[in-house]
Amino acid sequence: MRASFLDEVPISGVYPERSFEPTGECGWVLFEPSPARAWLGAFGLGDFGCRTVLRFGATENFLVVADGRSYVVNASSGELVYKPTEREIAAALAAPDRDLIIGCDQTAVFALASRSLVWISPEVALDGIDLLEVSSKEVLGCLHTDEGMYRFTLRFDDWQLLQGEPLELW
Repeated sequence: MRASFLDEVPISGVYPERSFEPTGECGWVLFEPSPARAWLGAFGLGDFGCRTVLRFGATENFLVVADGRSYVVNASSGELVYKPTEREIAAALAAPDRDLIIGCDQTAVFALASRSLVWISPEVALDGIDLLEVSSKEVLGCLHTDEGMYRFTLRFDDWQLLQGEPLELW
């Protein structure tokens, strides 16, 4: 089971198509639950952020982030499972072997499961967050604050966001 953003607008009629809030320019994702059942999704774009498609563990659900606007879609049925509306997503990483994706915007970190928001931090950064690495137990990243840049660890067992020492940039 695969899904990926396409670099160009596809030729109409090659695959069945489904629309998810299409307005103006869209992002196109090819879903392949199996080669014989491939289909295209047209996704309305947000104002900023990344374009990515991430799978929720071993589920059939994928998080589609289209320039920040997000959708959770079932690849087999083609149905919208839910639309996260808490924040526009600037970056996201899938936790391996878990029904969990960690995302962030410019000021907060959040955790999404394939059917709902799991956790959201208070505002912890002023000018951006970098997600660096994710495991099945935690995510590591950097917070950009008015006092500098700090590493952080977010543990999934107790949802503790631990701020580390400041990073020396020079």
